[in-house]
Amino acid sequence: MEKIQNKNDKKLEQLEKKAELEKQKTFIENLKSNAELQSNLKLAFKNTVSLNSVLLPKIANSLKNYILEFQGKLDKKINLDTANKFIQQKALTEHCYSLVEYNRKEGINHAFEMVVSRAIKFALMLVRNPEKFQIDEKQNKVLIASNIATPFITETLEGQKARTRKVKNTDTKLVEVNTGIIDRIHRETNPVKTRQVKSADLSQKMTDNFKALSKQFLQGLKQAIGYAEKKNVKFFDMLDEQTWENLSSIHTLLNGQSYQVARTFSVEYEVNLEGNLENKKTA
Repeated sequence: MEKIQNKNDKKLEQLEKKAELEKQKTFIENLKSNAELQSNLKLAFKNTVSLNSVLLPKIANSLKNYILEFQGKLDKKINLDTANKFIQQKALTEHCYSLVEYNRKEGINHAFEMVVSRAIKFALMLVRNPEKFQIDEKQNKVLIASNIATPFITETLEGQKARTRKVKNTDTKLVEVNTGIIDRIHRETNPVKTRQVKSADLSQKMTDNFKALSKQFLQGLKQAIGYAEKKNVKFFDMLDEQTWENLSSIHTLLNGQSYQVARTFSVEYEVNLEGNLENKKTA
């Protein structure tokens, strides 16, 4: 008798959960901001030319309105922790995909996914920090506080050996930015928690993997260049502003004196059978 009661209780609990999900689904579908969001998403789904420059700000603004309407119409009785799950990145992505009936299993649209991802990230920034992140709706421009867009400024030091230095940017004025910067700012403001690795372990791991990493880096760079030459949208899946900063640093390093020192060392020295360093000329 007790087993039957437990079974009935579980069944009742499942029905209640299903009813609650249907209620939440109906609530989301009835939000007026869905119409504008769906319209902009449909344009993005079909258009690959003006995604970032034109459609991304529009989608981000529509998403901001959707989030604000969602928050404004919440019933006080609803659990906020449960409700907020519907306006997190994963749920917003699923909602955007459903509005245009996008199914990844039927074919991946990299350009569409990229613009949706960036639009969601920026929409959340617009909601959480409106004084630092804005959209000029008339000009359709993405605006970010200068000190966030460019944390450090390079100063020229005339007459000094060290010709430049980086100083902290304290300017909070809103400036127009390229939408590619959104990914970097999102990483910096939403860091992924990782396990602390001891510096000695990290150094050993780098030593063990450096040969493989250099090969992978070369293959990846060739692939990215190939995408650029063919004007393939997949290029933007591989490179963002942070990647460009890393590539610029690598380029400077490879064309500098430090690289020549390392290359000369590799040519003139070797490791002997005992595992010791040995000059090739005297060996």
